[in-house]
Amino acid sequence: LSLHDALPIWLDRVAEDLADLLEWLARRFEPAGFVLVGHSWGGSIVRAALAGTAAHRILGAILIDPSDEGCDEMFAPAVRRADRLGQFGSSLLARAGLLHLCYRNMLLLMPADARADMRAEGFTPAAMRTRGAELATLSADLFALRSAPPPAPDIPVTVISGAQTSARMGARVRAAATASHRARAQSFPRGRYV
Repeated sequence: LSLHDALPIWLDRVAEDLADLLEWLARRFEPAGFVLVGHSWGGSIVRAALAGTAAHRILGAILIDPSDEGCDEMFAPAVRRADRLGQFGSSLLARAGLLHLCYRNMLLLMPADARADMRAEGFTPAAMRTRGAELATLSADLFALRSAPPPAPDIPVTVISGAQTSARMGARVRAAATASHRARAQSFPRGRYV
């Protein structure tokens, strides 16, 4: 998937791409298996991959503050509005070359090479178009997960909740997300919540 690809980005498409990547890596490097790590929407991508064609390649997973269909607050109109407003503002700032300023503190915590990559690629108009394509399908994908959640395989899965609030995730949403994370960890036979 290119950062210039502004088509809707559906969860099943990304999970299939991830499965293809894991199969390619397995053929090329012959690892014993993979531990997948997903943050935010990446947590849902990892969960979909656990049920996909490359599931046999996955030894474990770590879901960091994942988007979770078990969190009713994720479906609230105010959260969806905040997503759209954030996307609009981020796109404007990216076009003006100023988006990186909103992430100063985060960038300072990164290793120099990751910081350079993030500055070069993460705050561009193309990256914001990709983010917009993901947000365009987010609600539909969350509803699909809610009606047909992927199975919970018997592998170690750790679910980690964040502790801080933000403009998008106030105290009420943070508490609901934390509760859904705890429940998600319990849904895995070898789940662990942090």
